[in-house]
Amino acid sequence: MSKRKILLNLAKQYNVQLKLKANWPDHGSVDLETEIIYIQFKQSYSLHFLLSTFYHELAHLLCKRNGKFKLFHTVHLEKLSKPQQASFLRTLWRAEVYVDKLAKSMMKQDYPNAKFLTGYTQKKKSQFQPLMVYQYKEYFNKVNKRKS
Repeated sequence: MSKRKILLNLAKQYNVQLKLKANWPDHGSVDLETEIIYIQFKQSYSLHFLLSTFYHELAHLLCKRNGKFKLFHTVHLEKLSKPQQASFLRTLWRAEVYVDKLAKSMMKQDYPNAKFLTGYTQKKKSQFQPLMVYQYKEYFNKVNKRKS
């Protein structure tokens, strides 16, 4: 079965919408409002990579539906107050690590022999966390300027 077909079957299995895009700017993301998962799909990507991405984004969606890391999985970031924004930034990394663990567990159930490619490890924290925080801080600064 093709990689594309495997991913589309998973989306059906979990009753989620999936869009595979060749030129998507991230490896994967989920629109929490529409609940559509987007995956950058290239034939050269390994099945392990694509599965890991799918399960990671699915885990974000399940967290939103179940109220886990509620502030992080809010639909309207622009409506957060300044104290909520600060809380969001403090929980950013912890939420991503939790999502990765959940995704890995789910993938293991469906594909016991597949290797989950963890995106958020302690080793990567010093490299990625400051950038993630910076990007969201910039976003919140723009939102707060519009609010004033």
